[in-house]
Amino acid sequence: MNLQQALPAKSILPRVANQFQIITIAISKWRELLCVTRILTTTAVSASLVALNGCSFFSKPPETPAVVAPVVAIIPAKPTAITAIAQNALLQARNHVTQAAERAALWPSAAQLLKQAEAAALQFDSPLTIKLADEVSALCVASVKQSGYPPLSWQ
Repeated sequence: MNLQQALPAKSILPRVANQFQIITIAISKWRELLCVTRILTTTAVSASLVALNGCSFFSKPPETPAVVAPVVAIIPAKPTAITAIAQNALLQARNHVTQAAERAALWPSAAQLLKQAEAAALQFDSPLTIKLADEVSALCVASVKQSGYPPLSWQ
């Protein structure tokens, strides 16, 4: 059984089909009109650009060759010594390590960081030297402070 047999005799299906065909035709005509309009617009714009290009008001002035300066790379000189701030930070870290060792409170991590700070100072890396020396000082102060606490009693 097809769709027409299933619907009653006075069905609206034929009217809907006719309206659908009319709408389809209208859409195709609208598309054709858009294509023609697009072609005419493109042609008009192209023609106006050609007309303006010939006008002396819109023409470009003759280009003069640009003078290019040679590029010179400036390489910063390698430092030959650490800064005074880095030297002071390293000296202070050594003093803190000495004080912690005298009280038998030196932590191994502080001793390792001091060696790294001295290695950074030999490579003239002032920022790294300052950073490591400050960490060494902080660890030594903490270890000396901790040595003053009473021992834990396990009950």
